[in-house]
Amino acid sequence: LVLLIGPTREYIKFIYEGPVKMISEIDGVRILTHNSCEFIQRVPDSLYDVFNFGSIHPGAILMECHEQLMESKSMSIKPLRNMNQKQLINAVKTCLEASGHEIDTAQQSKLLNAVALGKKMPKCIKFPHNDFYDMIKNLRVLNAIREPSIGIPLTITQYKEYFTPNLLVDRLTARYEHRLAIEICKYLNINNNNVVLHWACAKVCSNLSNEVIVESIKEKVGDRSDISFAIIAMTAFRSGKNELARILLEFEKNPTEKVSVLLTMGETKLAMEVAECAMDTDLLYMVIIQLMNSVDEEVFFEYLSDSEQGSKLFEHYVTQTATEREKLRKLYSKQQRSVEEYKLFFMESFVEDDVEHRIEKIKQGGKLIKYVKGGYNHPKDVDIAQKNITLLRYQVDMDKIVNQTFFLWFISCRYDFLRDHTRKID
Repeated sequence: LVLLIGPTREYIKFIYEGPVKMISEIDGVRILTHNSCEFIQRVPDSLYDVFNFGSIHPGAILMECHEQLMESKSMSIKPLRNMNQKQLINAVKTCLEASGHEIDTAQQSKLLNAVALGKKMPKCIKFPHNDFYDMIKNLRVLNAIREPSIGIPLTITQYKEYFTPNLLVDRLTARYEHRLAIEICKYLNINNNNVVLHWACAKVCSNLSNEVIVESIKEKVGDRSDISFAIIAMTAFRSGKNELARILLEFEKNPTEKVSVLLTMGETKLAMEVAECAMDTDLLYMVIIQLMNSVDEEVFFEYLSDSEQGSKLFEHYVTQTATEREKLRKLYSKQQRSVEEYKLFFMESFVEDDVEHRIEKIKQGGKLIKYVKGGYNHPKDVDIAQKNITLLRYQVDMDKIVNQTFFLWFISCRYDFLRDHTRKID
């Protein structure tokens, strides 16, 4: 039992079978049962003024004139001509507002026809006609979502003040009512990118064949650059459809998103090819770093051997960051690039603090440069390496001499100081 009590302590009884749940709305209360959804609200003033028995409100007179005109009665619009401008505009506004609050579509049509009759009168020239067309649009949308197959019984107040058109489209999309959501977007001139993207992601999760899914998505999306095929492909990948994801990625025009999805899918070689074709060094760096952190060295070297640009960027990365030098040395060794490996040893020798370690690095590089592939000898480089070792040896000897001389000088100074100090005490 539900009691609706008014301000004068009058009440109305509503009897339901089973438990009920009441939800407060901005313009009434919604009552939910096991098999029904009812909405209770105070009768809007506009409906009361038009349909109240014996009402003499201008809106009621306009409605009555329209009904008489439909019955082809003579003198049906005479009361309208007797109204002044303010009364006639008030009548049109009241009927228009009443049509928005009316749920029955037949009554909506009657009220809108009455509005059309009133706004044609010469005295109603100042009435804002755009309000009439906006109300028609709103009612068409509300009537569409009030259908039992959709089941969103919104009132005009809820739609305008809470459920904006964009929010309504999002709600329909979340309920997989893509067709209606797209029709509303077209009718209200709203961007439907999110709806189409959601529909495409739902499509790839269906049990249809890959050919049918791709053809359907391509037909619906077409060449639209504002819809990301990468997101659709990622959805297919997460659904276990790797082949479908690869096919969909072919339509993606943004190389950054394409490479990101390919890396997530583990298609590193294909990601490197896409990055090279895009001529984007940042993308190629991203692929190389992903490879360094995710695959074995042998696999990493194979990828770099197949990519000349990737190999050069990896060398530049190691040179600039002074990291992963051991990995670069192994790459040179695998590719039999002795000259580059020698230069790497030589460069490392300059950053070593210990002289013996520096000499050892130069010796290792000298062994590589002595004979390279093809028997070509580099005597200048060998000579440079040998001279560097000699200079380092000489530096070590000079350091020893300087340190020893300084030590003797320091001891001598201390002895003279103690001797003079002792004499003064004496």
